[in-house]
Amino acid sequence: MDLWGYDPSTNLWTQKTSFPGAARANAFGFSIGTKGYFGGGEANNFTLWYQDFWEYDNASNSWTQKTDFPPGKRVDASSFSIGQIGYVGLGNDSVHGFRYDLWGYNVDSNSWTQKLNFGGGFRDVSTGFSIGIKGYFGTGMGSNPKYKNDLWEYDPNGWSGINELTNPIKTTLYPNPFFTQTTLTISGVVETHCNASLQIYDASGKEVKNISIGDKKQITINRAGLENGVYFIELKIGEERIVKKMVVD
Repeated sequence: MDLWGYDPSTNLWTQKTSFPGAARANAFGFSIGTKGYFGGGEANNFTLWYQDFWEYDNASNSWTQKTDFPPGKRVDASSFSIGQIGYVGLGNDSVHGFRYDLWGYNVDSNSWTQKLNFGGGFRDVSTGFSIGIKGYFGTGMGSNPKYKNDLWEYDPNGWSGINELTNPIKTTLYPNPFFTQTTLTISGVVETHCNASLQIYDASGKEVKNISIGDKKQITINRAGLENGVYFIELKIGEERIVKKMVVD
């Protein structure tokens, strides 16, 4: 039930206020802004299941209980966050077994809304993460075959499977971090770009720049309008896409 915070600038750990709910394993969690969220899970070798949901405020070093996860008790769920919405789904419940539902938590209204079901079917212990304005679920356990190695992408318009690229985009970003400007170099693509675009998103998923590419193989990115911090570049060329992390220092 203990909680520890790591500061990369000092390379030090600091003990924080312990989690006030019941001790548990196999819970879900995500972060939005400066706050962390935690819920679900199990204890006593799956004899106790939980559906409670909590918010941790780093500024006040305190926990607040929020609206319970509405489908009920959930173990091994997967999660990610996009902007001000946290997404939780899949996993295993105490009634139906493996699940494939998806739910979004709105920080402002402290409410849950059911979203489009996961496109990969019933799934347990899947990996979840987000990049920019897209969320991803993949791998885990299901059926036929039992062990999965697929990857799925989620945006507000639904789910799509991600296939192995036949002509993968290769990029380098240098310097990174940068102060004034950096250069994105593109290789490994066809000579003529088809529907090429380059967007930059801040850490919350908000688009902050849209840069015209044309047939350029090198794109200069200036820091004008960008504050210090972490950003994500999303490069789209035809059906292919690559996302890179960019740091303005």
